[in-house]
Amino acid sequence: MIRVIYASTAAPAKVGLTSLTLPAGGLTSIQSDPKAAIAVVVWGIVATGITFHLTYRIIAAEGATNAATVGYLLPVVSVALGAILLDERFSLRIAAGMVVVLVGVGLTRRHKRALSPAASAEIRQR
Repeated sequence: MIRVIYASTAAPAKVGLTSLTLPAGGLTSIQSDPKAAIAVVVWGIVATGITFHLTYRIIAAEGATNAATVGYLLPVVSVALGAILLDERFSLRIAAGMVVVLVGVGLTRRHKRALSPAASAEIRQR
């Protein structure tokens, strides 16, 4: 039921909000290249399919918490690749932010130490 309500309200909202862009150049004709449109569709399907496949494999192998940490690594990788490949600016603040993210991911990946047999026996007695 909720999906039906969402579908019936989302489409008119999208049309209404899109119509607000008409005065800002929305009436100009769009020059589209069929090759570009096909490339966008193919890459969209391939990239989304690969991403979902890898995400579900990570969830199955490592659990949901570890799978969620992959999302935190995306900005770190993006900034590093931008600095290396595109010669984008890299500052101390950016490096510090990357360190904070990596430390946070490292803390979530930390394994709990196993209790010694004596400690686990003491806990069971309580």
